[in-house]
Amino acid sequence: VGGARRGGGGRCRSVGGALAPVGGQVRGGEIAGARLRPTAIESRIDGAVVRPGDVVIGLPSSGLHSNGYTLARSALAGIPLDDDRRGRPLGDVLLEIPDLDAAESAFNESLHIWKTKYGREFEGTQVALKGLGNVHLLKGQLDRAEAEFKDVQGLDEKRGEKNDYSVYVVVGEGQRLQKHGPESVVLDRRALEIARRVGGENTESTALAHHYLGLALRDSGDPTDAEAEWRAALASFVGYIPKAAHPLAATTHLELGLLLSERGDAHAESLQLLTEAVALREQFLGIDDHLTRQARKAL
Repeated sequence: VGGARRGGGGRCRSVGGALAPVGGQVRGGEIAGARLRPTAIESRIDGAVVRPGDVVIGLPSSGLHSNGYTLARSALAGIPLDDDRRGRPLGDVLLEIPDLDAAESAFNESLHIWKTKYGREFEGTQVALKGLGNVHLLKGQLDRAEAEFKDVQGLDEKRGEKNDYSVYVVVGEGQRLQKHGPESVVLDRRALEIARRVGGENTESTALAHHYLGLALRDSGDPTDAEAEWRAALASFVGYIPKAAHPLAATTHLELGLLLSERGDAHAESLQLLTEAVALREQFLGIDDHLTRQARKAL
């Protein structure tokens, strides 16, 4: 890090995570690093205990993830996201979640197998439970998702692992949508604290944590602090990816623009934010997506 600071003249940027974002964010050289963590020997999964007849679990993909974006970027280079040769904008196709019912069934089956064979606290059991929580969140089943994420959160804390900000975001968002404002603010502040500690300010995780904390504060009747969090979210998006060209940044632009529209002295800035929200959603989702139409209606 010190060498990057001295040699980069302040122009070095940590893009973090898997290799998927590298091609879209790095120009010139790059420095790669890795981090290891200890794992209990009894929790290790390797070929030593594999036997004929063991069950192999395959989970259906819910869309593009991680380094799948690297392949998609290469294969689809030059094709605009509003290309509609498949009957819908390409952006919609890439973001599509094909079959939540099938994903729920697969996660339930894998959860049953892991839990029966290795117990509730086994890492594989918790991975399946978290996947099931994500499915229920996407299906709008907030009570079930919250209960599953709380289970994961409790076992993580029992093992001394407190670095997964997403658990606090999900549970906090569930609390917000159930009108439990103070509880959601506490959980989202915890998520932001973890995201900052793990990755710093200019990461996707921190940007999203700022965003969700802004929602919780707004719904708790604190528009001033909500505005501050959404401004911080946009700053994190800009630090993470040039020009904040991220589909979720569009939502932050939209929420902040709507908030400022209620103030008589911020009309011009509100208009600019809403215009940027429309542009980002058109870029990533296409002009006919319902979220794009929502932003255009707000504008």
